[in-house]
Amino acid sequence: MLAGLSLIGVPLLVGICALAVAAGVLAVVFRYRLHWYGVIALSILRVLLVVVDAGGWVNRHFDYFPTLSGLLGKRAKDAVGNDALHKRKIPPHGIVVQMDMPGTTSNFVGRPAQIYVPPGCFKTPRPRLPVVMLLAGRLG
Repeated sequence: MLAGLSLIGVPLLVGICALAVAAGVLAVVFRYRLHWYGVIALSILRVLLVVVDAGGWVNRHFDYFPTLSGLLGKRAKDAVGNDALHKRKIPPHGIVVQMDMPGTTSNFVGRPAQIYVPPGCFKTPRPRLPVVMLLAGRLG
């Protein structure tokens, strides 16, 4: 249920910000009633919530981890290994394969690429299919 939780939604980010403000208010209101370690614990909680909220807003801008399952590193349901890619059975829908892309010219070691293979790629004879490259990152 939480795997589909949106990490870029404004309600979640505003809720974390509200929790940070509430922890700050509690630390100020109860500073004389709590022991010193209670005030320090609320201050640490407030700092952690502010850091998490700031990271959430940065994630919202770059859309790097859109869901909780993406943050936890879980693969998509239609992702398969390289061995399943070479089977000649025509799937009812496309599949996603994760492959290493070596930097033979630049010697750059990058992250593994995720490649969507449409079902038409498994037909014989193989039709000519268009290629769309989606590059994550930021220009400039």
